[in-house]
Order: sequence, then C-alpha cells, then structure tokens
Amino acid sequence: MKVLIDTQVVIWLAGGLESELSHAAKRCFEQADALFLSVVSYWEIAIKRSVKKLRWDDRESEAFARGLRENHIQEVAILRAHCDEIVTLPRHHRDPFDRMLIAQAQVENLAILTADRRFAQYDVKVVW
Repeated sequence: MKVLIDTQVVIWLAGGLESELSHAAKRCFEQADALFLSVVSYWEIAIKRSVKKLRWDDRESEAFARGLRENHIQEVAILRAHCDEIVTLPRHHRDPFDRMLIAQAQVENLAILTADRRFAQYDVKVVW
C-alpha cells in the first residue's frame, strides 16, 4: 500500500508524540510499500508557525528532516489534476489543506494516514 501522511501526523511525530498514533498507524510506517508527504503539509506547517499556532523549533525541524530520510518519505507536489479534483469533492470537510490531501490521494491512488475521522467520508482508503 502507498500512503500519504496527513499534516497532523507529521506534527505529532516531529514533536515526539508518537503515543498519539494508533497501533495500525505505527505499523503502517513499517509495512507501507511507499510513504508520501505533500508539499501542502509543508505549507500548512509554515503558516501555523508564522501565526504562532505551532511551536516548531530546531528540534522539530531536525526530527522532521530525520524522519523523512529514515522512512524514505517522498514529496508530492501540487498538480493541476489535484486542483481539478477538489472541484468534484463533496463539502464534508472545509479545511482547504485537508481537501487538497484528499484530492491528491484520490488522483495518485494513495491511502491517507490520519487521525481525522472526516477523511473516511470521501472515496479514499484511510489508515487510522
């Protein structure tokens, strides 16, 4: 299975909060065929940092970079096809970052590793 990691999961991992993840989510890191992180997550983290909604210092930055390397996590760029897919998504979820992750997962045929139960309302495989 190929898996796109939700921003909240990345924030938990970089902050040392692995305990927030379920056993299935932790197992996903070991068993996934490939792990992906969207540039949307980088963008969301940067915005949260800039408005002081997220404490993210050198420790988190180092953990983030190390986690990407050690888990061989690949970056997903935002493509026009992803933007077009958002137009067809039902309005179950209003967060624009999460909507883009859902669209990317649909277009790229990826499961999503998330703690957000609203993702299950979409036509996408979700790992809790």
